[in-house]
Amino acid sequence: MNSLTDNGIIPGFSRKCDDPEILKGVKRWKNTARIVMLVFTIAPALICGVISKGDFSSTCFIIGVILSGIFLFASLLYEIKRACQKQFDGVITDKHKKAKHYVDVNETIATYSEKTFYYIKIKTDDGKVKTIKNTNPMFYDYLNVNDRVRFHPELNGYIEKYDKSHDEYLICPVCLGKNSPENEKCEYCNVPLLK
Repeated sequence: MNSLTDNGIIPGFSRKCDDPEILKGVKRWKNTARIVMLVFTIAPALICGVISKGDFSSTCFIIGVILSGIFLFASLLYEIKRACQKQFDGVITDKHKKAKHYVDVNETIATYSEKTFYYIKIKTDDGKVKTIKNTNPMFYDYLNVNDRVRFHPELNGYIEKYDKSHDEYLICPVCLGKNSPENEKCEYCNVPLLK
């Protein structure tokens, strides 16, 4: 191994971002996500249609259509936001997590739940500050303050480290699975890793 690295990976951003196997894997992932969104979009109208026994003027069916419309609107906003994102390079200046508490009261029973949000703040090379919010701790645990990174919107918002030479694992650009730095391809979805 190179004396400058612990795992044999030379620092630098990968040139594999346009690899056809990776892009095919990302497209497959996006298609699956769109199918799930479509199911969530039409499910309320269908379920309420069955409950109301086909009475399209019933309150239940109207509520189902409204819920389906809300899901459709949210899905379209998500797709527009993804399409407008641009690739950028920068340095991580801060990261923190915040737990949000929720209370659901159902008649006489109250249930409490908690959801953790992970925030990564990146100062871009052109001086802007971008905050990436997620509910998945994968990148939060992998990235550190002062890491130089590249944001890849075409890879579902993948955040690539410039210096992976001391990493104990790499994150797959498609399935986000943890992989050994020795692997050339992801052991879970078989696409090339960004090395």
